[in-house]
Amino acid sequence: MKNGYLLVLVLVVSFATMIAQDTAKEQKALSVWSIHTRDVITLRAAQNDPIAVLTPTRPIVVRRIEALSLRGPVSPTTSPEPIPCPMPFSLEITNGTATKTVRISNTFLKKGSEQTYTDSGSLSMPFASGDRIAVALIVPAAGFPPTLCVLNGLNISIQFESASTAQGNAN
Repeated sequence: MKNGYLLVLVLVVSFATMIAQDTAKEQKALSVWSIHTRDVITLRAAQNDPIAVLTPTRPIVVRRIEALSLRGPVSPTTSPEPIPCPMPFSLEITNGTATKTVRISNTFLKKGSEQTYTDSGSLSMPFASGDRIAVALIVPAAGFPPTLCVLNGLNISIQFESASTAQGNAN
């Protein structure tokens, strides 16, 4: 009798697996646009020019923006512990019509580290074929009295997929 239950259980699990495989949507891998920025400092004139551009040959949908900084934004100090920059650096992605701004985190990854990690979270930002998509690093003005902050080694990953794939995998 136990063998009968075991056989039925195996058949049910096998059948359920076959159905799940047949009905699951095919997931396509995302493409990644990688950008590395120059080192920036707030005491210089505003530095809001594009740091990278992409012109897709097919419509795309941007799904996420992540950035990892080796150092900063941080306020230089003689203290053994790093001090986060109080001024907001951000990333901007735009085609001139649609724009998304993502504030760069100033929270250090761990004690004693100057590394920061930024994540836009899930996005659904469509761009047409032939759109020139620009990414800019928005550096805050130093203000008065001037606030010195630096951002070194910012690596940005922009995840995107074909718009036709995105329609099949709508969130």
